[in-house]
Amino acid sequence: SIRTSQNHESGNRNQPAISPPHICRPGSHDKKGTPMSIVILGGNECMERRYMDLCQSYRCRAKVFIKPVGGLKNKLGDPDLTIFFTSTMSHKMVQSALRELKSCDTVIERCHTSSLSALRNILEKHAG
Repeated sequence: SIRTSQNHESGNRNQPAISPPHICRPGSHDKKGTPMSIVILGGNECMERRYMDLCQSYRCRAKVFIKPVGGLKNKLGDPDLTIFFTSTMSHKMVQSALRELKSCDTVIERCHTSSLSALRNILEKHAG
């Protein structure tokens, strides 16, 4: 469920409340001090911006691919963490991404739900 703020002045009672950005997290950087790079595959199209904002609040760089795209290998790069939201991905997209990531040294996390709280739990585990 999404928390909603009670903003009476503007009349927007059902706007989702966005938690404030987290302060520097020691685990969200690699050995060289560069931000952790994350690739998110699948998810909801309307949530794409929120996924990126949440990753940014954990001081991580994120790429989000909601729909299957051609040339996935060139676009993925070499991420530190790859997240599959499997309920919203086609089987073909999962298999293609796994083939492309086989040679990369990346952590693959699969999650059936594509909610913001599921992403937050994954980020807490790997970047928090």
